[in-house]
Amino acid sequence: MGPLLAIFLVISLNLAPENANSLTIDNHVVEGVGIYAEPTRFVLERNDDAGWSLRNAQGEPWFTVVVEGPVISLTNTEGGSDRVDIGAAVGLPAEEWWVADSVEPPGLTPLVIERLPNGLNVTIDGLRAAAVRW
Repeated sequence: MGPLLAIFLVISLNLAPENANSLTIDNHVVEGVGIYAEPTRFVLERNDDAGWSLRNAQGEPWFTVVVEGPVISLTNTEGGSDRVDIGAAVGLPAEEWWVADSVEPPGLTPLVIERLPNGLNVTIDGLRAAAVRW
């Protein structure tokens, strides 16, 4: 998982309505390469334990995800886990950057967040980087 997908997860799961049982992230970013017209779709389903089951691009179980503010906790299907403050990892300020209209990691182009009734869109340089729907 690249840092942009992790940022999309933090923003999406912090902003998802409490009654959302699932969400999709259409990720147009290929880390280190660029933005593509055809997205890779990731599906998340809410678990009973306040986490989310994240399936990989092939629809197979990949991680259980828990987001608390900027901190993302990932547990893979084998039980290995990581807990990372993604904001600190990419140099974002300590305040609630995931609720802002744009997110600007140092040295990178800002991610512009457009909120919609059923999700959000993220653009970079006017190009769609991700579409999130719940």
